[in-house]
Formats: sequence, structure tokens, C-alpha cells
Amino acid sequence: MSTKKDSVMLCFAPMHNTKNRRDANEFQRQAAYFLDYHNQDMGMLVLVDNKQSKSRMRKTVYDAIEEYCGGQICSVHFFCHGYRKGIQFGFTTRNLELLARKIWAATSSAPIVTFYSCDVGRDADRNRQDDLQTIGGDGGFCDEFRDELCRVGAVNCRVDGHTTAGHTTRNPHVRRFNGAGSMTGGLGGFYLVSRGKKDLWKIWRQELTGDYRFEYPFQTENEIIDYLKSL
Repeated sequence: MSTKKDSVMLCFAPMHNTKNRRDANEFQRQAAYFLDYHNQDMGMLVLVDNKQSKSRMRKTVYDAIEEYCGGQICSVHFFCHGYRKGIQFGFTTRNLELLARKIWAATSSAPIVTFYSCDVGRDADRNRQDDLQTIGGDGGFCDEFRDELCRVGAVNCRVDGHTTAGHTTRNPHVRRFNGAGSMTGGLGGFYLVSRGKKDLWKIWRQELTGDYRFEYPFQTENEIIDYLKSL
């Protein structure tokens, strides 16, 4: 059970399933699990009408974040489809500045943003092989969003996202993009746990089938490794 009782977390998930799928149901279910684990009110889950236009979807996200302007929330979490240059709510690497500004205005000095989404931690090209390297992701969605957060002032931000297709919360291919105090961002990110560390990779995958998949975004890289080694 999370101990972050004084922290406020905002989650987004799509409202409607895509044809012949129950994807939105799963995104919503995982977001609800996340909020329950962290002792959050279910009102912190915002459903985005994914049958509307991209601009309408973006406005829904902006409006929800604006309600907490003034540093009232510690983190924002997206449970939705993703790809190497965007997420399904109409955000792409070309229109991230306003989202970064809204989040920066609503969060603390070190905003945490998690994309429980496929492929957002990849780099900008179509080659998937280099996306499995420990360090990489330059030019992809998470990388560009981290850079944008840094440029608007959130220099100590933390952005996590998946580099492959997989389950929204249990996918172990997670790359982190830290602001690290930079005013301009950085060159890519790094895997929280590398596949090359076979013992840790096995434990990491197992832990992500339980509640730990909702805990790691709030831990530093060292805290994650120390936790896994203690098991």
C-alpha cells in the first residue's frame, strides 16, 4: 500500500473501446487500481472522449490539469495507446509545449509523468532493434516531452514510458527520461532495468505483475535497483 497520502495524482484514460476490442476497459481498470493503491479519490481519473477530435481531446486534458494550477498535484499518469511520436489523446512530438506548461503550472518542482503506453519510449526512427538498447529513445515522444518540460522550467522532471508494445502497466520495457537540472533536456533516456541484468530482469518482470507497477514511477533508479536486490 502506498504511503503517499498527502500527494495528489491525476490520471487519464480513454472513454471508449476501439472496435472489437476492450482496450479502454483495461486502461480504465488499471488507472482505477493505480488510484486505489495510492489512496486517491476516484475523481482523479479523467476519461477522455476518444471519439472526439484530437483538439477536443487535448482540451479535455488541459482543462483537467488546469483545475490544479498552483502546484496542487505531484504527478500525472496516462493510461492509453501510444506510438513512437504520440499518444491517442491527440498529443504528438509537434504539440507538446502547452501540455508541458499546464503540467508545470499544476505540479511541484519535480513533476512525475508516467505514460503507461506502448512505444512512447522509443526513438524517432522505425528501427526497433536499437530501441532495446539500455540507453536511447532520442527524438521519440517521451524524450521530446522531457525536453519540453525542461524548456518551460520543470528541469527536475521525470518521464517514464514503454519502448515496446505490451500490457499498459505490466510491460517491463520501461525507459526513464530525467530532466536532471537541464534547461534544454537531454539525449534520450535509459532502461530502469536492463534485459542484460538477467537476475534483476526476472525479478523486475515478476514485480510488475503486482502492485509494484504503480510504485516504481515514484522511486529513483537506485531505489528501484535496491528494492529488487532485496527480494
